[in-house]
Amino acid sequence: MENNLVQKCFHCGNTTVLSLEGEYIEEEELATNIFYVQNYLFLKCVTCIKPTVQKIEKTVSRRFYLGEGDEPLVNEKLLEGEEVITTIVYPNDSINITPEPSEDMPSDIKKDFEEARAAFYNSPRSSAALLRLCVQKLCMHLGQPGKNINQDIAALVRQGLPTKIQQSLDIVRVIGNNAVHPGEIDVQDHPDTVLLLFRHGSK
Repeated sequence: MENNLVQKCFHCGNTTVLSLEGEYIEEEELATNIFYVQNYLFLKCVTCIKPTVQKIEKTVSRRFYLGEGDEPLVNEKLLEGEEVITTIVYPNDSINITPEPSEDMPSDIKKDFEEARAAFYNSPRSSAALLRLCVQKLCMHLGQPGKNINQDIAALVRQGLPTKIQQSLDIVRVIGNNAVHPGEIDVQDHPDTVLLLFRHGSK
């Protein structure tokens, strides 16, 4: 890991150098030679001197072997189909910990997505409902009626919508529905579930 990172500081708002002051790594072996890794970086802004904690999550496969002189070596690579997820743990506010919308997201949907981001810290349930609205509007943007999201997604699948995108839309739809119906999952008590929706909805 490089000692300095150039990125936005969420204290002062500048794109500047954040110096690496330390790091902490947690690992969990999910299967033989498959590891879930959480790397916490402790950073300091050279502009405002305030601290930032950044978390990097990834699932990797590792191959252990002996090199020259029987030196133990490790070949590590990102697991196929997985991606590296980077989040700001501190400072902790809604905009910092929720992912930004996709660049090609239609502007009216992007507005609702940004509203969902802003609401997350105080009301995860509101965020989930707004993300469901984003899916509904996206279906309409793609030529569907928008009255029944489940039917709209099914129609898009018949038109060639990739399975991975269908699954993401269904996750947002189902949990978004639960957020507004009593007796279902209380996402207010499970904000991590709503963060998962953001990751699916921002793709």
